[in-house]
Amino acid sequence: MKKIRYFWRFEGILLLTILFSLSLSIVIYISFQKKSFNSYVNEQIDSASTRIIEKLKNIEVMYHDPENLNLCVEEEIKYLNKLGIPLSYVIFRNEEPVSTNLNFEIKQFPTSDKTVNNLKNVRLLNKNYLYKEFVISPHTEVAWKVVILYPEYKFINEIQTGITYIILSQILLILFGTIWVLLISNSLENTIKDITQLLQTSKENFTIDKDVYFNTSPEFSSLIDTFEQISRSYIEGNETRKAKEKLEQELQIAHQIQDAFLTKSIPEFRDCEIVAYYDFAKEIGGDYYDVLHVDDEKVAIAIADVSGKGVPGSLIMVMIRSILRAEAFGKESPLTLIKKLNYLLMKDLRPGKFVTMIYSILDLRTHTLKLVNAGHLPLIVWRDKTKTIEQFNPEGIGLGLTNGKVFYNNLQEGTLKLNYNDIVVFFTDGISEAMNSEKEQYSEERFINAIKNTPKFDIYEFKKLLLEDIYNFIGDQPLSDDLTMVILKMK
Repeated sequence: MKKIRYFWRFEGILLLTILFSLSLSIVIYISFQKKSFNSYVNEQIDSASTRIIEKLKNIEVMYHDPENLNLCVEEEIKYLNKLGIPLSYVIFRNEEPVSTNLNFEIKQFPTSDKTVNNLKNVRLLNKNYLYKEFVISPHTEVAWKVVILYPEYKFINEIQTGITYIILSQILLILFGTIWVLLISNSLENTIKDITQLLQTSKENFTIDKDVYFNTSPEFSSLIDTFEQISRSYIEGNETRKAKEKLEQELQIAHQIQDAFLTKSIPEFRDCEIVAYYDFAKEIGGDYYDVLHVDDEKVAIAIADVSGKGVPGSLIMVMIRSILRAEAFGKESPLTLIKKLNYLLMKDLRPGKFVTMIYSILDLRTHTLKLVNAGHLPLIVWRDKTKTIEQFNPEGIGLGLTNGKVFYNNLQEGTLKLNYNDIVVFFTDGISEAMNSEKEQYSEERFINAIKNTPKFDIYEFKKLLLEDIYNFIGDQPLSDDLTMVILKMK
């Protein structure tokens, strides 16, 4: 049943198309031949009649001598017959047939009193003729008239022969077309079966049985080659996807580990409040902040930005955290610790890698903040008494760029005296360089204005409002860099 439906879906369409073209060809052929035939017969009869009349003008006593008329007409018709124009004639005297070259006797022939310019039909002995008549002597006592006939049945025979050839050619076309379509469809079916079997047997490793190449045409061998290439590409892509998924899982674990390194729960201190915020631009960040005890009366606050993001930056960040936590306790001089940190980093950092960092120590007894700025952004200081903004930025260069005298000579330790309700903001360039959808940067100036105009009664609310201003500016755009800040408020 499927075969039958398949046949009428494909081969049946071809058969109907050929039959339609056959019918159309026959109709066009008959119409064209009929028109051409009538025009041809009319032209030949008119030419013959004109020549006969011209000849008879030179024959004396034509009207009383039927032999001359008969010979003249017969001579013209024989000449045309030799040329392949099968004309016949009938000569009438006073509307009575007296002579003809037809091989039977004409007793009654339908004639008219008027000469007609169009061809007429007549049936003689079960055969059709087209004829046209013309008068030789219309105004004499003896009226002579000649009728010239063309055998229409010969034309019909030619038409039938032509139609026979058309039908035979169309039958051959149907036969060979059907055979060709059947061969193609069988070849397609066999190839599809081979490819289906190939898919079933090679779905694990996509190896191609070489016998398949020899059992199919070159075109389908090329198709199988393409399938094999696509299959191998799929395998490679699948392996790449699995590797990517594995890497993403590992990065997620690394993100969780790095996030655990950051100080989340900042302890309460006498005479000050400290809050912090960190947002990763990627799974693994390159920023770092920390808040830790130096001793019972001193608190260290650090913020750093590693050049380069991703895994290398995170590893450097872990290195800084480890060194800082190992060396900070008991050391009251930020300058001393930064020098040692740079010395240790220079051994392990690759060329081109460096770290900008602020390391500060707050003395809770004197409310003084000692700090070293190793190439980092300046501190932003809000003076509550005067309601003004300051930027504090001692000289210094980044860690890992150089060592020895060049580094020491370009490094200063500054001291900042803080008063009641003063606020100090540590931040990285992920804030100032954050961009919106129009590629416009948030900028330090906008950040300073936000600090100036944001209510500062509660440090947690202050941080929340600052972040809202930043993220409202960024909108739906992803972060281009880690966003980090630490806020210190004296109380």
